[in-house]
Amino acid sequence: MAADGIWFLSITDEAEGASLKTHNSRRIIPIHPELLRLRFVEYAHQQLEKVFPALRVDSHRSLTGNFSKWWGRYARKVIRIEDERKVFHSFRHSFKDACRNSGIHQEIHDAFTGHAGGNVGSTYGSGPWLPRLAEEMARLKYEGLKPVNL
Repeated sequence: MAADGIWFLSITDEAEGASLKTHNSRRIIPIHPELLRLRFVEYAHQQLEKVFPALRVDSHRSLTGNFSKWWGRYARKVIRIEDERKVFHSFRHSFKDACRNSGIHQEIHDAFTGHAGGNVGSTYGSGPWLPRLAEEMARLKYEGLKPVNL
């Protein structure tokens, strides 16, 4: 979706069969400029219904469960990650670390990840405004990661 010229993902429970863990899970996430450069929006528009159509619901009604299991097998066998604690969910932890290392305030990266703030004041208002979120997303950097040339 786009608003004010800003492309973003909308995380909701509005689609058939969709669910969210918590109220804070409902959010918008601006698409990082590097993903825009790599034409993620064009790819998403080519998909008929879902951005990742190969994902299938598992026996627990989870859309990511099967992929997470696949990732674990791939990580161990193909790229040889031996630490059993390194799972697909570890990317979420890496994202939070990258936000901190990029100087992104906790309130903002909590808004990206759908985490609740730790104080009463964090529940006031409607949350960060999309242009502010996009500005902060653009600051996100991963040390040592080199851009892909198209």
